[in-house]
Amino acid sequence: MQSTATSLISALLLENFNDNTITRGRRYFNNGQATIVTCTFTETNTQLKSSVRGSQNRPYRTTVSINWEDMDVSGDCSCPVNFNCKHAVASLLQANAERRFPEITTHHSPQLPLHSTSNAAPASHINTQDSALGHWLSALGTTSTTQSNLGTMQSAKRHVNEHLLYVLQISSAATTIPIELNVSRVLKAGGYGKLRQVSPSSTTLKNYVQADDTNLLATLQFESLIHSNISSNRDNLCIQGQKASQNLKDLLKTGRCFTDKELSQPLQLGEPLSPTVSWKLLPNAHQKFELTVSNSQVKLVFLDSIWYFNQAHKTLGQLETDITPEILQHLLQAPDIPPEATQQVADQLIALTSIPQIAPQRLTQPTKQQINNIVPVLTVDIKDIFIPPTFLADVPIEGLMAKIYNVSFYTRSLPTIEVSFEYDGHIVPFNRKNITDEVMYMKDGQIYKFNRDFEIEKRWLFQLTEFMDLLEAPEQPHGKVSSQQSEIAIIQSLVDSGDFIDFSIHALDELQQLGWKIIREHDNFAEIYSDENLEWYSELKAESDYDYFGLSIGIELNGAIIDVLPAISKLISAMGPEDFAEMDDDSLVHLPVTHNTIIEAPYSRIKPIINVLFELYNSETKGKGNNNSTDVSLTKRHAALIHEIRKAFESAKMRWTGDDTLLKLGQKLNEFKSIKTVKPPKSFKAQLRPYQSEAVNWLQFLRENSFGGILADDMGLGKTVQTLAHLSIEKNRRRMQHPSLIIAPTSLMYNWKKEAANFTPHLKVLIHHGNNRHEFSDTIEQHDIILTTYTLLMRDKKLLLQHEFYYLILDEAQYIKNHKAKTTQIAHQIKAKHRLCLTGTPMENHLGELWSLFHFIMPGFLGDSQHFRAVYKNPIEREDHQDRRQMLSSRVKPFMLRRQKADVLQDLPEKNIIFCRVQLSGKQQDLYESIRLSMEAKVRDAIQAQGLARSHIIILDALLKLRQVCCDPRLISLPSAKAAHGQSAKLEMLMEMLPNMIDEGRKILIFSQFTKMLTLIENELKDRNIGYAKLTGATTNRDKQVERFQSGRVPVFLISLKAGGTGLNLTTADTVIHYDPWWNPAVENQATDRAHRYGQKNTVFVYKMQAVNTVEETIQEMQEKKAALTEGLFAEDGSGGLKLTAEDLKNLFKSY
Repeated sequence: MQSTATSLISALLLENFNDNTITRGRRYFNNGQATIVTCTFTETNTQLKSSVRGSQNRPYRTTVSINWEDMDVSGDCSCPVNFNCKHAVASLLQANAERRFPEITTHHSPQLPLHSTSNAAPASHINTQDSALGHWLSALGTTSTTQSNLGTMQSAKRHVNEHLLYVLQISSAATTIPIELNVSRVLKAGGYGKLRQVSPSSTTLKNYVQADDTNLLATLQFESLIHSNISSNRDNLCIQGQKASQNLKDLLKTGRCFTDKELSQPLQLGEPLSPTVSWKLLPNAHQKFELTVSNSQVKLVFLDSIWYFNQAHKTLGQLETDITPEILQHLLQAPDIPPEATQQVADQLIALTSIPQIAPQRLTQPTKQQINNIVPVLTVDIKDIFIPPTFLADVPIEGLMAKIYNVSFYTRSLPTIEVSFEYDGHIVPFNRKNITDEVMYMKDGQIYKFNRDFEIEKRWLFQLTEFMDLLEAPEQPHGKVSSQQSEIAIIQSLVDSGDFIDFSIHALDELQQLGWKIIREHDNFAEIYSDENLEWYSELKAESDYDYFGLSIGIELNGAIIDVLPAISKLISAMGPEDFAEMDDDSLVHLPVTHNTIIEAPYSRIKPIINVLFELYNSETKGKGNNNSTDVSLTKRHAALIHEIRKAFESAKMRWTGDDTLLKLGQKLNEFKSIKTVKPPKSFKAQLRPYQSEAVNWLQFLRENSFGGILADDMGLGKTVQTLAHLSIEKNRRRMQHPSLIIAPTSLMYNWKKEAANFTPHLKVLIHHGNNRHEFSDTIEQHDIILTTYTLLMRDKKLLLQHEFYYLILDEAQYIKNHKAKTTQIAHQIKAKHRLCLTGTPMENHLGELWSLFHFIMPGFLGDSQHFRAVYKNPIEREDHQDRRQMLSSRVKPFMLRRQKADVLQDLPEKNIIFCRVQLSGKQQDLYESIRLSMEAKVRDAIQAQGLARSHIIILDALLKLRQVCCDPRLISLPSAKAAHGQSAKLEMLMEMLPNMIDEGRKILIFSQFTKMLTLIENELKDRNIGYAKLTGATTNRDKQVERFQSGRVPVFLISLKAGGTGLNLTTADTVIHYDPWWNPAVENQATDRAHRYGQKNTVFVYKMQAVNTVEETIQEMQEKKAALTEGLFAEDGSGGLKLTAEDLKNLFKSY
């Protein structure tokens, strides 16, 4: 029977939307473009908030309000239509599909009266403890109908050689017949060709209809809209409603009606048949109703009249009976009727309906049986359990109390049990509804009965609860469990632990020893073998692909080799190194190696393997190109660990059949300190320092072994000149068969061009930048070095992907720290034989940025992002895991070269850091405190409502406002900030400092995160006639601004942190002022290194301006923690700590 909510939704659509809007909205719904955000409802009103993707994937926000009493819909939308649009229709259909609407009883669902007589016995007088039977009798005869109007369809010029075919989906005991529309070409040899499905709402449908289709389709479409359950078979029409029989006959008359897509035979109208309703005797001596039709195997369909479907003869016909479809269907759904109630039920049928008397079968007197043995039976299984909505709270809405639910319905596979008791071989299902103490059953035509022993059953049940926590399964959509069936319970303790092995060993085995009979219906409950008599083997061999080697580990069991790597992988995924460290060698490990086999082995057997494979086993190392492979594929990049793998296997007493070539490669990778020296050619016009020569040798080694690398020297150590020396060698040795592409920030184009002209004049350089850049696109292959910018990757993607480059070099490679960014993804797609990253900050904020760089130079080297996050990022950043930090440091060390200025430039002038602290006062202090209080409350409420992770934007906005107040109240756009305009303690201090510094001959760089702040400083400089240069993201003549400062024409250079914090060489400056602090010290250090770098002759003074007793003090503390993470990762011993606490957020908004 159709739900009230679904019928009302159909009526709502017709009442409030035109046909065109309904059709378009249904198409959006069918395409899955609607997402329900929230759904709240009272008894008479419902409000939906949803997001609907438009034709350009633009999300529209839709709010639909429904008044159920007035059948009125108000749909507000952010789309141009604005009101009751197709997005509102899609939202209503999606909500109905997700069962978001409650069952609502209204005058739209009339009920027909029951047939009754004055001497009818009330259902409550039935002498049975099975309440389901009483409910069934009470509902006997209840029916409902829905009336509708009929529309028409205009036919159009059709394709005469293509026919519209109707494919029916007939299910037993159904109340509707879904129809799938298909189009097929008529074959010359007869019959039809390949089917092509067509939607009922398709605009092309009219091209295929014939004369007998037009009115029929219009009727079916309207009936389906009114009656169908839209959440199932959304694209299908349905035969249903009060005109169902006539519509079905009209369909059969077309001769184009089928039940299968093979089109084996069209359906025909069959002769009317007379059914017989009788009582059927069940094995438990209960009886139920059955219907037979001329001894034929047919399906029954309950439309407005009862139809049968004969699959063998491909016929559909009507049953000739005085019993209405509703009553007949109700009879067949009756529960099992116990012997003592059969005659009373028969009497009730006469009293409540017009059905002639149907006599139940006569039974002999039961024989009393004496029970000698009772055995508890436990059936364990994995079942799909339907999870219903969850009640959350009563919430007052506009004076009413609305019940708020988590209205998401879903099915979940859960471990379950069913309990029964075997009384001398006869099974009695346990069900709390079945409290009948006497049990009857049939055997060889004789009825037997015995009495249950509830005390013994209780003892068994109490014993069961000692081994597991159980939870009653919710009522399932297909109906309540009969009292004659075992009750289903969820094994909650197993859901919580997920440890099927432990459950099998410590629960099922022990219960079996206590006398329980265990029936394992699912493979998760497997047989366990000890490894004492099993032989293990391991193999490492080269695969067909040059760069891949296959690793496999197996055991021999019952004459067959079984791969155990999947089981070891699962064990590694479930446990961390700290868990393994706590295990004793004698601890037993259980490895599920097949669907029904578990290997039990002492930890000492697999310990050496675990230690080596822990970091290697991830999605990137599984069988290359074969998702079903159980082997591990290692690349040449893992070869440094191959000798460790061999030692581990030998210590585990496994047979080893490794490849000697891999062992040699592994030995070579472990000899980085003995890299041979390679001198640049004479055409290279620079004298390298010793540490720079070491870097060139390292780059040559990476190239020789086809490895990527990250040159991560401090700013100012000459990464550019070292890279040019390397490329000069490649050109001289004639290995550079294609140009090398260097991608850098726009601000560095001039620097690269200048450096290349000075040091490698023999290399042909093309700057692919500027409006006229495409004039030289045809000459790319004629050059040795192509220089372009990150911003042009998107615009010139097609051009760059057409070429193959020798080297792909990313300068300031932190630009690809976000692996999901489009710029990063395009960089990955560029074809190059070798890849290199240059950056002074391989990690600015978190370890995921380091992973992104390695994923670019050597994809898969550190696994995929999910594996890296689980194995390295979370343990290091959240738990300060020193072993994992050391593991990562060792892993990346061969492929990342990082030197600090203090280690290699002993003659570099010192850098003095001076904190300039200033106290806010007056209206600026009042403004800060006012915003702090309001933002603290806003952040606290957001976190309480949606959690810390989802409050990220709100937190950043709050902190931004506090930082802006510290700089200058004019940065705040709030009306309340105007009162504090003109009061900036920092700006006053800066303007007091600058004149004295300029008088001393200082050359000053001023950095700020806020370009608007730089404008305010600029105005102050103008008022004081102080010359300056300025560089922001909006500056077009960048080189000119740099030249003005470097030449000494102006003493001050205003630079935005984002636009000029990297790449610039400003060694004429001896003073750096950071007007406002930034979260990451690496970013500030990069900016400072514009002056404090190779070529600097003077001591550099770094002034960090800080408003005391404000958020800026907390930022300074967080900078120190960020520095600890970076230093710890790149230190030789992996030492260093990061100890972020839950108090950090509170400190940012604390009151001083």
